[in-house]
Amino acid sequence: KSHEVHKWSWETWLNAVVCATVVMSIAVLGMSVDWYPDSPVWIAMETLICLIFVSEVVIKFVMGGVKEYFTGDGKLWNITDFLITLLSFCETTLSLLIIASFGVGGASKVPGAATATVALRVLRISRVCRLMKLLKSPLLRDL
Repeated sequence: KSHEVHKWSWETWLNAVVCATVVMSIAVLGMSVDWYPDSPVWIAMETLICLIFVSEVVIKFVMGGVKEYFTGDGKLWNITDFLITLLSFCETTLSLLIIASFGVGGASKVPGAATATVALRVLRISRVCRLMKLLKSPLLRDL
């Protein structure tokens, strides 16, 4: 029983952070399309968001175990989260490599890079799936 209480407390805290991060990431995505799309502020924000999502996966691996993450209760949500996080990590890494190699706005200088970056950005919308998962969490049910 105490393990369940302990698990609930760290998961509740983690879900609150992830929920706020999902909302922030959707806002950043929307604003970055309309306001100064080549601004380095957006890639800095996306890097921070990506680090939070990667941290979430790592914390769940450490606290609950990798096997439990992929085979236990909620495995479908966890696999979805993992894939969204992996895509986010790839997109952020690609963006950072392009900026490091060609400067801000460098995607326009690399054939195919702009198309790949836009395609990966569209996949960010899948973060909304995280919100659906969080709506089932005890934190939001108790409100």
